[in-house]
Amino acid sequence: MRRWFAGAVVGLDLRVRRTSLILWVLATAVIVLLYSALYPSLRDISGIDQLLQSLPKALQEAFAIRDYTSPTGYLQAEVFSGLLPVVALVFAIGRGAAGIAGEEEADRFEALMAQPVSRMAVYLAKAAVIAVGVVAIVVVGTVVPILAVGPLFDLTIAWSAVAGMGVHFGAFLLLSGLLALATGALTGRKAVAIAVPAGVFAIGFFIETIGRSVDWLGRLRPYSPWRWFNGSQPLQNGVQWTEVGVLAAACVVVLVIGAVGFARRDLRG
Repeated sequence: MRRWFAGAVVGLDLRVRRTSLILWVLATAVIVLLYSALYPSLRDISGIDQLLQSLPKALQEAFAIRDYTSPTGYLQAEVFSGLLPVVALVFAIGRGAAGIAGEEEADRFEALMAQPVSRMAVYLAKAAVIAVGVVAIVVVGTVVPILAVGPLFDLTIAWSAVAGMGVHFGAFLLLSGLLALATGALTGRKAVAIAVPAGVFAIGFFIETIGRSVDWLGRLRPYSPWRWFNGSQPLQNGVQWTEVGVLAAACVVVLVIGAVGFARRDLRG
């Protein structure tokens, strides 16, 4: 009975938020498609590679400018180092913050906890909802559009390379969503659940981008989730299992901390 009800929590959450999820997936797909459509015109600009290579090394490193006119270099610089991760992070963090803290602040959580289900089962169900959303964003909103539409604009990349980037991207987004869920479970405050992961990933972005060219800041790069997401350039080199393993281990640690803290905290209401 308890196991069935935990599954029902996942199903209910997905049904309630399915329109939102569809819109987020469409938004990420549109970003990929727009950047793909721009590629031929940007690639054909005379001397653009030479111009970009003439920029200071610090700028090249900060914006991941390497072989800009190649399909891999273009996607690396414009899609996976720019707008797409930011938009996807907004989704994952928002979904994580709404999972427990949002429900609690809206006074909907008391009715749920009155059902025959443990706090641990509820917490894991909320984490599963985040995971489903992340998979949809990565697979349907990112990987499929690149593979299906990219060749129409000469953005032809091996499926294994795109899939490798997708694995890194998914682990990266899942960590942000689970951090928001755990923060909300520990505090019961949606604003805090948004602010903490947003701050962590914003500071991490600064450390990763500037740290590539500033020695003292570069020593902090191993603590940035962006380092493990994109630092090894999985779009060029395929899945780097050490990096994915670091992100996965961080996900497990955050999941356990959030679950234990939620089980022990007095709920409001």
